[in-house]
Amino acid sequence: MTRFARMLPNAAAAFLLTLLASGSFAHDGSEPTCVQGGQQNPDIVARRAALRKTPTMLGKRMELANLLQKAGCYDDAVHLLEDGQKYNPLSPILQISLRRARNMAGEEHYLEGVKLQALQSQRRALLQRCTDGDGNAALQACQSVLVKGAPNEFDITVRIAMLQQTTNQTSQALDSYIAADSLRHGDKGVALAIMALLQSTQRKDAIALAARGSSLVTLGRAREAVAALRQAKSLEPGLPDIDKQLTAAEALARTESTVNKERSTELAANAAAEAMVEPQIFSNAAEATRSN
Repeated sequence: MTRFARMLPNAAAAFLLTLLASGSFAHDGSEPTCVQGGQQNPDIVARRAALRKTPTMLGKRMELANLLQKAGCYDDAVHLLEDGQKYNPLSPILQISLRRARNMAGEEHYLEGVKLQALQSQRRALLQRCTDGDGNAALQACQSVLVKGAPNEFDITVRIAMLQQTTNQTSQALDSYIAADSLRHGDKGVALAIMALLQSTQRKDAIALAARGSSLVTLGRAREAVAALRQAKSLEPGLPDIDKQLTAAEALARTESTVNKERSTELAANAAAEAMVEPQIFSNAAEATRSN
């Protein structure tokens, strides 16, 4: 027996050996994942409650720390053992267990960092394939990296639509362009693509008509847009933002009408003014002159 082991009380030494022999300090291949600090584990919940009643009981604290580490909750185990130092500051078993728990927590954080780097590297590779590739492989890559609410959601959605067009997935391409238009109104490239695909697919449902109306507004054809949006609303009155889009299109149509009237009036006035000006007649005929 070593000198250090002789310093431990017999009961503490036996308890320490039991812990070291258990699976709590072995990082097996199962890689447990901590879920809400082990709150879904009834044994952990029960031992937490018991420890709150008698926080000075080292044995109960060690048992709870053991369960937390088995559940993969290494940080929780570290905090638990650190808190125990104020009740048992001179306990060698507590110090050994705390050191071990800190090592396990550090290893867990390192592995999480490695996994994160691997995921980031994989995402960059997929994004590269999405933007530079073609065919189904590029399409699948784009669908893999598309994240709702991400800054590049619009660009990736448009890229998906373009790839679907090139792989003869016309209906899916139209859906993707419509999704892109809902993310960012006013893109002329998207508007032109929607108009072309609506023509080829002959879709007349409420969503398609609303997309047609939105595209016509983008292309400066508000009066036509009003008709399409009214049709969409009549088919599906609860369509998201349909009232807002229709009101905006009607306002633009009135503005267009006023501008067109003013332009027509101006053109008519210019034409009338030109008609009232007496035409000047120019001739090369002149009286003959004699000079010596």
